[in-house]
Amino acid sequence: RTGLAAAIGAHIGYINADGQVAAEDVVRIFEATRGALPNAVVKARRRNRPDGVIRAAISIVYNAIMPILFSGISARDINGNPKILPANVMRLMQLSSDDWFLEAEVMLKARYLRLPVVEVDVPSERRRGGRSHVRIGTVAEFLWNISVYRLGGPWRSWREQVAKVAASEAR
Repeated sequence: RTGLAAAIGAHIGYINADGQVAAEDVVRIFEATRGALPNAVVKARRRNRPDGVIRAAISIVYNAIMPILFSGISARDINGNPKILPANVMRLMQLSSDDWFLEAEVMLKARYLRLPVVEVDVPSERRRGGRSHVRIGTVAEFLWNISVYRLGGPWRSWREQVAKVAASEAR
């Protein structure tokens, strides 16, 4: 989040450093911002992921339950990145997650702000750097964050703040 806060430019994006998305595909995703609707979140939708069976099952279940728990999420690969969006939108989101939930937070806030989401299909490549840190604890962390957001917490206070800003701008 420190890097996102310091970033300058019309659009801001981020990507994991594991090499699962080719540089050419990152460029394609950025180029898609030019043709997208204003304020669109443009992101990767990873195809043919070379993950193990357990990791694939976790991803399928996660991507299936999030739209049920948070109706209106319009992405098939919630955690797919890079994600690139206008800088003013990124700042309005006031991202607060310091863990795996950052991806979901972007998507939830995009849904709340009624932003278009453009998914660009990219082949998912084998991890080139490091190893996956997804473990059973990661699943527990996601379940905790989903519960916190579902019950209010930072999600509620952010929505109230955005509503106040919108009300003051309407005056």
